[in-house]
Amino acid sequence: MMKLPIYWFERPQNNIGQLTTRLAVDSKQVKDLTTNYVYVIIQNIATLMSGLIIGFIFEWRTALVSLGLIPFLIAAGAVRMAFKNGALAKAE
Repeated sequence: MMKLPIYWFERPQNNIGQLTTRLAVDSKQVKDLTTNYVYVIIQNIATLMSGLIIGFIFEWRTALVSLGLIPFLIAAGAVRMAFKNGALAKAE
């Protein structure tokens, strides 16, 4: 961005106020993405792994059934996210 010609900054859509606002909003969105979503993914994987480990220790047959249901859990989570994102898009 530092190598752009000076007339690029003179355009109304590229004034310093709008660029600063966009930088602040974009950096907040990146922070939210990295903290919230990564945290949820790590939490879900840890819960799944600990549940499977406990299941295999105490009752391996139930753990095998749970292992077979993981694709359905992932699909249900994807559907839930799609509905949630759709509802958020309608609210905006």
